[in-house]
Amino acid sequence: MSGTDGLSGKDEGWISRDVPSRERAWLDTWIAVATASNCNSATVATSWADICLKEFDKRFPNKEPAN
Repeated sequence: MSGTDGLSGKDEGWISRDVPSRERAWLDTWIAVATASNCNSATVATSWADICLKEFDKRFPNKEPAN
């Protein structure tokens, strides 16, 4: 599936809408942080995405558990 994210106009077709919600939450967070004007490291985006996923799992404990 191809298209733009609606905000920046960037093509995010590589992120399928069929991606499981846990993975989608992580990817969406990583992209949001990595594209922020004050983000100067991929490590920062990864840290935020990891924290987001931990909070996701707390809020939705039965949603797509990790293997």
